[in-house]
Amino acid sequence: YNPSAVKVIGGKHLLWLALGAVFYGFITVGGRLLANLGFSLIEISLYPLAGVTLILLIARPALLQQLLLKERIGFFLVYGLIGAVLQVTQYGGIVLGVPVSLVAMLLYLQPIWTMLLGRVFLGEPFSVAKVFALTLGVIGSMVLLTPAFTGATYSTLGLVSAFLGGWALSIWVIWGKRIHRYEGLDPLARVLGYALFTVLWLGLLLLLFLSSGVGGSFASLSTHLLVGNWDMVLLVSVVAYLLPTLLFLVGIRKVEASVAGMILMLEPLSAIVLAALLFREPVTVRLMIGGGLILTANFLTIRASQRPLPHLSLIHISE
Repeated sequence: YNPSAVKVIGGKHLLWLALGAVFYGFITVGGRLLANLGFSLIEISLYPLAGVTLILLIARPALLQQLLLKERIGFFLVYGLIGAVLQVTQYGGIVLGVPVSLVAMLLYLQPIWTMLLGRVFLGEPFSVAKVFALTLGVIGSMVLLTPAFTGATYSTLGLVSAFLGGWALSIWVIWGKRIHRYEGLDPLARVLGYALFTVLWLGLLLLLFLSSGVGGSFASLSTHLLVGNWDMVLLVSVVAYLLPTLLFLVGIRKVEASVAGMILMLEPLSAIVLAALLFREPVTVRLMIGGGLILTANFLTIRASQRPLPHLSLIHISE
């Protein structure tokens, strides 16, 4: 990361990235809003991405032609499967009552796990800075998860779900790097491909749950609830998913990847502030210590790699 490079970058592109990071904070917040309205876990995971899919298909129907090619369908099938697991795990904690701020910080362990998985499966080298960052990330997660530090009792399953969400996001990022093999693929086609195939997998998961008798807050399906709250679902689709992705696509054009990765650290901070304002979630000492360690670990990881793998819930774009 070269601070002098920021002077050359158009200020508006940094602004677009910063706004995108702030709006990405609405992902977990939007999940809480929908959960409070009575939507099940599968509905919260499925409906916003279904909204993104419909918007893109209506606005740019030609994008679908770029996806339905033999050499690309396999990639998006796997991408969508990973995405379905990611959606369910990141919202699992929300549905089970874990605070939005805590879920956001556990998800933001993703760069740490990505670094670890990259070492194991891709042979990416470790450095002293990366090992130190990994250590800080693990300590930060322990502070967030250890009952002695939480000051409150949260669902164990919910905490495990949010923690696994960070790992799912890491696998999603690593697989997403393969998308650069497909030259000429419109960035919005990538967004559509991810959203569409994730929705298909979530639909299959819903059918599996319903046929197995799983329901309630996990897999119920209410058309009445959807019709009565379509405006809120659309709001989450646009504000939490589509808008920040578009802002990122515009901003990343003239911003170094390392700078973009650091700007995206605004995302969990945005989620914490929004949760405090909308749901009156307390910003505890535990959250500040654990979250601070995690953000520091992210900063060191980005500095050490110079090519960060930023947290994007619809698309991964690097230099």
